[in-house]
Amino acid sequence: MADQSQLNNLTITIIILCFSFQSLSSAAESHLTVDFYSKSCPKFLDIIRETITTKQISNPTTAAAALRLFFHDCFPNGCDASVLVSSTAFNIAERDSSINLSLPGDGFDVVIRAKTALELACPNTVSCSDIIAVAVRDLLVTVGGPYYEISLGRRDSRTSKSSLVSNLLPLPSMQISKLIDQFSSRGFSVQEMVALSGAHTIGFSHCKEFTNRVNPNNSTGYNPRFAVALKKACSNYKNDPTISVFNDVMTPNKFDNMYFQNIPKGLGLLESDHGLFSDPRTRPFVELYARDQARFFKDFAGAMQKLSLHGVLTGRRGEIRRRQLPEEEDTDDEEDIDDEDDIDDEVASTLLLQVSQSRQKQFRKREEKSDKNQPKRVKKQNIMKLNIDDFSEETLRSIEVWYKDELDPQDIFGDNEVTKQFSKPIKKQLMSSDVDKDQCRLMLSKEQVKEKMLPFLDESEDPVKGVDVSVYGPDGTVHEMKFKIWNGDKTPVLTSGWKQFVADNGLVMTSNFITVWMFRHIKTRNICFAIANNSFPLKKKSSR
Repeated sequence: MADQSQLNNLTITIIILCFSFQSLSSAAESHLTVDFYSKSCPKFLDIIRETITTKQISNPTTAAAALRLFFHDCFPNGCDASVLVSSTAFNIAERDSSINLSLPGDGFDVVIRAKTALELACPNTVSCSDIIAVAVRDLLVTVGGPYYEISLGRRDSRTSKSSLVSNLLPLPSMQISKLIDQFSSRGFSVQEMVALSGAHTIGFSHCKEFTNRVNPNNSTGYNPRFAVALKKACSNYKNDPTISVFNDVMTPNKFDNMYFQNIPKGLGLLESDHGLFSDPRTRPFVELYARDQARFFKDFAGAMQKLSLHGVLTGRRGEIRRRQLPEEEDTDDEEDIDDEDDIDDEVASTLLLQVSQSRQKQFRKREEKSDKNQPKRVKKQNIMKLNIDDFSEETLRSIEVWYKDELDPQDIFGDNEVTKQFSKPIKKQLMSSDVDKDQCRLMLSKEQVKEKMLPFLDESEDPVKGVDVSVYGPDGTVHEMKFKIWNGDKTPVLTSGWKQFVADNGLVMTSNFITVWMFRHIKTRNICFAIANNSFPLKKKSSR
C-alpha cells in the first residue's frame, strides 16, 4: 500500500509539474500581441519589409538562409535569438556548435541589417527574436510562400551555449522514428513535422550531407538519372566542401509544393526526404501536400506560427539585445559581388547548382573581435574563442608573449633568394573549421588581410576569382594552394592544398597557433605565403 501511495503521489507531482510548464508557456504567449510595437515603434513592419526586400533582391538565397536560421534558433530551446550570440574567450555559443557552422551568412546578415535600421528608428525597443520571426515570414512571402500572423513581444536570451543545442536539432541522415520523437517532444504532431519539412522547397544542402547514399546502381530511393547528376555535381566536394545542391531541383527559388511532388519521383535530396515517403506514418501527408498546395500552405503557416511561439521569453525573463551580432558580418551598403560566374553551366543544365560560397555561414570570417567586457589579456590577443580553461596560467602567459612578439620571417625562412619583403603578419589560433577534414581551409581575418596583404596584389590578381599561390611551411616545404576571397561575405581563405599542409605539419585545433605572411617571390614574381607554427600544451584534465 505504501508503494502504491508513493506512486500516486509521484503521478500527481508529475501532472502538477507538466501543468506548471504549460502554464509558464501560456503565460509567456499571453504577453505577445500582433500590434506590440504599434506605439513604441510604429514603422517596425515597414522597416523590416524594406530591409528584407533589398536583401532578397541582391541575394536570392536569403529567404532560405533566414528560414534555416529561424528553425535552428527556435527548435532546440525556444525562439530567443540565442543563435545570434557570438562566442567569447570563456564560452562557445550556439552559433559555433558543429551543427550550426553551416548556417548561411545571408541569414545573419539580413537580421543585422534590420536590427541596425530599427535601432536608429526605435532605440532599444525591438528584440532580435521578433526581428527574425517577422523577417522570415516576410521573406517567405517574397518567394511565393504563405502569409501568417506573428505575435510580437519576445525578449532575447541572455545566454547562449553550444552544449545546450547538442543532439537537439534534426540531422539530414536521421531516421523518421527519431525525427518524430524529436518533434513530438516539442509538441509537434507528425503532420506538422511533415509540413515544416516542406521548408526544403527552397535552400540547398552540402554534398557531404547526402553523397554517401547516392548510388545509381542500388535502391536508395534516388531516381537513377538524378543520382548520376548528383554524383557529377559533387565529384569534387572532398576538395571543395562548399559545393552544394538545391534541395528542390525543379523550382529552387520558389516556395511551392514541388518538394513533395519530387519525393515520390526519387528527386529527394536527403535521406530524411526519402524517409518521409517510405514511412507509412508520414507518406499520406507527403501525398496530400503533393496534390494540394493550398493545404500545404495552410498547414505550413500554422506550424510556423506554432514554432514561433516555442519557448519564447517575455518580460524580465529576457532582454532587448542591442548588439546581437559580431562585427564580422557585412553591415555596410557595399554592393555584393555577382555570383553568376560561380554556376557551372553543365551542372545547371541538369537543374543542379553549385551554390556560391557567399551563402554559407560556415565560411564566415572567424577572427571575431573580443568583446569589450573580456579581460585585457584576451582582448589584446584577439584570438577567437581562446578558452582559458584549455590552458594553464603559465601557458596563457606564453601565448601572450607569442602574440606580442614581432617575429622576423627572415629568421625563420632565411632565404633572400625568395624574397626580401614580407607583409605584416597575421596571427591566429587554429579552430575546428581550419583543420576539419571535411571543411579544411584556413580562414583569415578580413580586416587584417585588407590592411596587410591586399596591397601586395597586382590589378591582374583577383582574389575573388582566386589566385594560385605557393605556401612555404616551417621546414621550407612548398605547398601549392589557392588564395581566395569568397563572394558576399568576402572571407579570405587558403584552400585546395591547405588540407595536405595540415596533414604534413600535424596541425590540430586549439593548441596550434600560426603566423602567416604574404610575399612576392623575388624571381617568379608570384604571390606566396609563409607560415610558422607554434604549439602550446593543453591543460591536463583532472580525473575524478
